[in-house]
Formats: sequence, structure tokens, C-alpha cells
Amino acid sequence: MPLRSDTTQAARYLVVRLDGAWRIRCGPSEVGAFDSRSAATEAACAMAGVKARAGSVGVVVVQDDVQELHCFSPTAHAPGPGNDVALGRTCRAI
Repeated sequence: MPLRSDTTQAARYLVVRLDGAWRIRCGPSEVGAFDSRSAATEAACAMAGVKARAGSVGVVVVQDDVQELHCFSPTAHAPGPGNDVALGRTCRAI
């Protein structure tokens, strides 16, 4: 069964260090000011997980000395309320 997600409309979250704080960019918007990269990454991964539970792909890119990529996608079964979606979560405290 194919994935029921719109991969062309993946939610993209970019974790970057700006003005002394770690921030999350999603499109033209910035979310939060975090003291650590790991806190910002965890927050961005949580947002991407919400998108996956809703049936869309969520991607987090952390821009640092070494870039990280975290991808969250719904499983092949139909996502929706009451369905347990297994996420491809790779985020851990760094």
C-alpha cells in the first residue's frame, strides 16, 4: 500500500544559530530562541512528528559544523486520529 502523504509538501524545519540563540526556521517564520542546539532540535523534531501523525512528511535539518538530517514520515497504513503512526525518529539529546 503506498504512503498516504503529500511528499511534495513536506514540512521543513531548519535549526540554526542566530544572534546568540538556536532558532527554528519554518518557511519565512522563526520559532523560539533556545539556549542549546539539542533543545532546538528536540522542539523541531516534535513539530515534524506532529506533521507525520497528520499524514505529511516532516524534515528537520540542523545546521552546525556537521549537518544533521531527521526525517519523520507516516507509515503505509492510513494516518489519522486514533491510528498509531510509527515515526522515523532519530532525534536524541546531543
